[in-house]
Amino acid sequence: MQLCNEDDLGVSQQTVSRVISETVDALCEQHILKRFIKFPPIEQLQKKMEQFREIAGFPEVVGAIDGTHIRIAKPTEFEIEYVNRKMFHGINVQVVFDAKYNIINLEAKWPGSVHDSRIVNESGLKTMFETAKVCKISFVCAILHNICKDRNIQLLLEDEDGHGQPPSEDNLQMADDDDDDNRVEASPAGIKPGSECHTGKSFK
Repeated sequence: MQLCNEDDLGVSQQTVSRVISETVDALCEQHILKRFIKFPPIEQLQKKMEQFREIAGFPEVVGAIDGTHIRIAKPTEFEIEYVNRKMFHGINVQVVFDAKYNIINLEAKWPGSVHDSRIVNESGLKTMFETAKVCKISFVCAILHNICKDRNIQLLLEDEDGHGQPPSEDNLQMADDDDDDNRVEASPAGIKPGSECHTGKSFK
């Protein structure tokens, strides 16, 4: 390709190579990557799931994930690690698409011999979704707690043996007295960037 550009544009192959390298480096700047390849923050996940549901009724899907092997020249170091199951040298690139075919996450640092499952397990996606699940459960517990309070549904309190028991009148009275001070505002929109539950992070 570089030799063809040399003939077409009248510049040397060395110049073409240098310009390509400079362009690649410029496009890989962090502010460019974060602008064009970004995983949706948690407040936009529901919209992404609705877009997949519209395609074929897929429930609770944010993105489609798969690995693809990109062929490379034979490396001079750790050569065997780059030989994939198809017996050519390459890197295994993990890509995530949304329902509109936009790339929303990419991992491009693993040799071709590395299995897809390892790439997923060691990527930021696994950590993000595990954290998001914990956050959802916390909010659901808070919502159910307030529903029980508003409708005077008895809450079960664990005894020393771990069994649920109806609360005593004293405990209910204390809960009513503290209700105004301790009510939890439970809304998914309450997860703000910078909080521990915020999952709209960039990935290495």
